[in-house]
Amino acid sequence: MSMGKAAISFVQEFVIGVGLLSGLWICVGVDPEAEIAKSFASVVQQISPNLMYPFLFWLIPVIGTVASWAGAYFLGGWFGIVAVALAFFGGIFINSPIGVYLIIAGILIGLFAPHTQQTW
Repeated sequence: MSMGKAAISFVQEFVIGVGLLSGLWICVGVDPEAEIAKSFASVVQQISPNLMYPFLFWLIPVIGTVASWAGAYFLGGWFGIVAVALAFFGGIFINSPIGVYLIIAGILIGLFAPHTQQTW
């Protein structure tokens, strides 16, 4: 994958997908991962009421979040983490002008983040 395609892919998948959308969900007040986990746990509970560890379904969103942040780090390094964090806070503060500036800064840093990583 060329560095230009890697940069665009990083911005689309991590900066916008992980950072911005997660921040927007928090701004709206909905946690989609928790809702999916609750629904899945209730379905499994109906199928098997003797399930002893329903709290294990709460690990799914945690594992997904850790995997997303790890992917952002491995593809974009520390600049990638900063880009995703800026987009995340931009999504949370989307109602104010600072949110828009944070999103723009996250996207711009995200475009250069894969270029700072060593190519394997």
